Amino acid sequence: MLRSKGVIGRVFLLLACALWVVAATGITAAAEPAGQGEAMEIPSPVKADRWQGHASYVFGYKFMESGWAPADGQAEIGLVDVDVQKESWPVSFACQMLLTYSDYVPDGMAGNTSGVWEVNLGIRKFWVDSTYPSLRSFAGGGLAIVGSTTSTNQAGDTTNEHSSAGPGFWLDAGLYWNFVGSLDLGVQLQYTRGYITLAGRDLDAGGLHLLGMIGYHWGY
Repeated sequence: MLRSKGVIGRVFLLLACALWVVAATGITAAAEPAGQGEAMEIPSPVKADRWQGHASYVFGYKFMESGWAPADGQAEIGLVDVDVQKESWPVSFACQMLLTYSDYVPDGMAGNTSGVWEVNLGIRKFWVDSTYPSLRSFAGGGLAIVGSTTSTNQAGDTTNEHSSAGPGFWLDAGLYWNFVGSLDLGVQLQYTRGYITLAGRDLDAGGLHLLGMIGYHWGY
């Protein structure tokens, strides 16, 4: 009987020791400061998805189809080229308003001056070379509305003779150079096609544009 009581006493002693060890481990873990024992994952900061883009004055020269002769080469006198996008977007929205002028009119038409205008809407994709971060190349295209007017200018008075407009499309490629601060210089090659009926004649009022650009960028 005494021997049984001795065995039971040893068992209770072992259980008490085991419980003490478990309790001590739990207290130590609870008292351990957050971040100790295992690495805490620190969330990366969320980057603002800011707006960015370009706004430029454009100028240059437009080569038109032979049906416009002798007004098949016209000076490009503007007006504006704009693109805008969120930083996370793969492409930007682009808009242009272009205007050309000639001291001639197509053969057989009334007037002594002519001009062509374009309103272009579409998208552009930009690329940046890490070796030359100040350079940004681009390519794009979209829908166009093109129109033309022939006029007679005499003694300071202007009379519109023929006028027409129609739908079309445009494609372009170019390069911006950020030369100081937020100011950019650029070049652009653009092709437009859009048919109109001017003085009873079907003509393509589009053509090949060789353009220079000077403007401003933001968000880059």
